Amino acid sequence: MPGTCRTAPNGDADWEDWLRRCAAALKDLVTNRSQGVKTDIRGDVYKGAIPFLMTLTHNRCAYCEAKIYQSPPELEHYRPKGRIANAGIKADGEEHPGYWWLAYEWANMLPSCIDCNRVRKHGADKELAGKGDNFPLKDEGRRAWSPDDPIDAEEPLLLDPLRPGFAWDEHFAFNFDGTIQAKSEHGAETIRILGLNRRELLLEQRRQRIDDAVERMSTYLQSRITRAPFAQAKLRALEEMWEGDSDFGSFTQRALHAYVDELATEGVQVRFPPEP
Repeated sequence: MPGTCRTAPNGDADWEDWLRRCAAALKDLVTNRSQGVKTDIRGDVYKGAIPFLMTLTHNRCAYCEAKIYQSPPELEHYRPKGRIANAGIKADGEEHPGYWWLAYEWANMLPSCIDCNRVRKHGADKELAGKGDNFPLKDEGRRAWSPDDPIDAEEPLLLDPLRPGFAWDEHFAFNFDGTIQAKSEHGAETIRILGLNRRELLLEQRRQRIDDAVERMSTYLQSRITRAPFAQAKLRALEEMWEGDSDFGSFTQRALHAYVDELATEGVQVRFPPEP
């Protein structure tokens, strides 16, 4: 999934219909809010983005890259739509209302697993982790409180993996034991908020995926030496791992590349993927 961004499926009839429904729902929301009328944000409308998001990430969580199995999948609003934890209070006592005006905005949506999206307890110590209403900024004074405030003035500390130009390597180093090292302040906050190094099941799944990827590569290389047959389906799966298009793509991709680089230091030159 490295390099994935929110590519809009323009020209798709269902997509165009969803955009129209979002525009109508937003218009009603803005009108009612301007008149002081409390109107619920329509989940039946914004959740129409789920099929497009799931196709975009191949049914994986945008944050941790785990396969999403729950049904229906979680739709995560990058900027929370209802309230913001620890956003402060204005002089008149007003609490931040959440980024309600972005509730139907495609650029504010991600597909998420339940553990990244919701604050839940993990491990023997029952530590809390998960996005929930958390959305810390580098400078709280630049937070947008209404549609009239400049959203681009904000510098979120939580990373958006579907943002155009996002690069995992700028913020994270991936270890063979399934843990992540932060290479930036934003990476450290993202790891902390989502519990990416504290969720035991997630760590175990990463370790297993990395071990599986390296074992597959080793088996493939051995088959090249012995001229033993190697099934095309297995080769395609290995190529997906190499390109980062499998579950935990960033981890498996870097593990495979590191393994091949290590072989090179031992004098074993590997050309992968193989030429047609």
